[in-house]
Amino acid sequence: MINPERLMGPNKQHLLLGHKFQYITQLKLRCLGSWFQQKQKDLAAAEEEATTFLASLPPHWDEVALCAQWDLQQEAQLSAKTSVSAALVALNQELDKYEYRLKLIGRNSGEVLSLYEASNALQVHHQDSMSQLQNLTANLGLLQMPIPASVSEADQPLSSN
Repeated sequence: MINPERLMGPNKQHLLLGHKFQYITQLKLRCLGSWFQQKQKDLAAAEEEATTFLASLPPHWDEVALCAQWDLQQEAQLSAKTSVSAALVALNQELDKYEYRLKLIGRNSGEVLSLYEASNALQVHHQDSMSQLQNLTANLGLLQMPIPASVSEADQPLSSN
């Protein structure tokens, strides 16, 4: 190998940059390897945890019963979301109607300023209600209900038809 001090000009710069890039590449490959190993360990731990959880379930809870329970839970979630979104649309329309009426009344009367302020307050209240309902809709998720250790015959999940 040629000594870097003996090289001149752009050749020396090219050689030094090549060494730096090799060093950075080696560091990144080591980081990638350690990241991949950590992900494999995490995956193995999650798989082991899932296996122990499934082993602790009662024997009458098979995959079909759990899938049926999951489907019922998803249907309940979707129906709750649609009812909340329908309430959101109805509230939106009603508040828009009142806001429009207030603006019409404000144009036709001498108390334009107070009615305009009332209209603005109603609009702020409307936006707050919308954001609260949207947050409620966004926060609707699958219920995190723990499965009991022993399930009586009446509480067993429904089987799929």
